[in-house]
Amino acid sequence: MGLYRSLGRDFVDFLFTSAVLISLAGFQLGCAQSYEPVTSSVSSEQDPADNNKNATNPVDNIDPSPTPQPDPLPSPDPDPLPSPDPDPDPTPDPVACGGLSDWECEVLNLVNEQRQLNGVPALGLRSHCINEAQSHAQDMAVNGFFSHDNPITGETTRDRMVRFGISGTWGENIAWGQRSPQQVMDAWMNSDGHKRNILNSSFKSIGVGFFDYHWVQCFTGQTPDL
Repeated sequence: MGLYRSLGRDFVDFLFTSAVLISLAGFQLGCAQSYEPVTSSVSSEQDPADNNKNATNPVDNIDPSPTPQPDPLPSPDPDPLPSPDPDPDPTPDPVACGGLSDWECEVLNLVNEQRQLNGVPALGLRSHCINEAQSHAQDMAVNGFFSHDNPITGETTRDRMVRFGISGTWGENIAWGQRSPQQVMDAWMNSDGHKRNILNSSFKSIGVGFFDYHWVQCFTGQTPDL
């Protein structure tokens, strides 16, 4: 993606509270995980009509012969019906977005579209994850920082997950400056670390937060509860 080529930096995934920050053209991304990341891995041609005519015999003044008539032109074969295009992969049914704004809900459904394209089960919503993501998006916007950890209070990402009741396997993607759900998803899907979070088959539920162009995805291996 052009945004990232101008930097020439490698993305680096860290465990637990580590974060990756990439600043470019007013956009930033970050990802954190509490796990060792897992890699996913008719047409037809019609013969031209025969337009040739049989030559006529000369007229005999004594015993005239009838003038031969030209052979009729063959009727062209009808054009074959085009083969129907194969059915495209169905778009997953949108998940009920209780507790999410329209843009947050759109991010959720874009995540599940990507997971379906890659053969990974869709994510459901978990209230703890929604609360964490929305709280962290607002915290970053209001207090003027962009990080998984809070530099003002000193709370780490892991501390925050525990505070919101999230345990076991979890992950978090953050971004800042993207102007639409599609734009932020494109940015995340073009970053290896963020993409691994989005497509990780260990995750079962998600929460999404958006506040003043600060974006947060919270992933967890816990069962959806909404």
